Amino acid sequence: MQQQYWDSMVQYAFVSYYYKYRHDQCIRSNIASKIIVALATIGTVTSWTIWDNFSWLLAIVIVILQIAQAAKDLLPFQDRVDELGKMRPAIDELYQKIFSKWKEVQEGQLTNSEISKLEDKFSHEWQSIELEYFNKVNLPERFLTIFRANNATDRDFESMLDKEGRKELYKLRKGILESFFKYIGFWTVRLGKRLSRRPGVKRPSAIITRNAPTKLNRVPMPPVKPAKPE
Repeated sequence: MQQQYWDSMVQYAFVSYYYKYRHDQCIRSNIASKIIVALATIGTVTSWTIWDNFSWLLAIVIVILQIAQAAKDLLPFQDRVDELGKMRPAIDELYQKIFSKWKEVQEGQLTNSEISKLEDKFSHEWQSIELEYFNKVNLPERFLTIFRANNATDRDFESMLDKEGRKELYKLRKGILESFFKYIGFWTVRLGKRLSRRPGVKRPSAIITRNAPTKLNRVPMPPVKPAKPE
């Protein structure tokens, strides 16, 4: 159960990073869409006096911009920003609770039954948070974001490993990098699917969250004391 708790905790950390990076991306996309429409509108109005002979063309452009403005309000960027903005604090707070319990698990202060109950409790709370959001708007996966969150998670846990654990983690990360560069020419979604099916890559045996992908590689567990006898 200690290994399972560790794998789940690593996955939760990865998902927390993934949501953080996706939130930042959605904010940038939302701002960019507003700026583009605003600049295009200003440019069109300014050009009306300059290109008087092409007023009919400018009229068509203005109509298109008005449609674009209406369509912008229908795009999911702002909804994604709002959903992630509400969800992230709850996710981060729950992860801190999960991480704070690891010391007890590692030091053998809990029985396997207690660890199992603790993991079930956190899993239920995590899924409850995810179920509360993204019911009306989707959050497409971005492989480069997955890759970035994967690296950030590995860096966080690397300091907790012993020498052998760091060596093993290095080998696992090397396999991911080799796959990344091998398929770098493919479309991002296709790359993600190919990488997730690559035979040589060990995937973590942790839970699979509802809206987020699974971490690309597992992180070796640091040395632990035997679980407390039942």
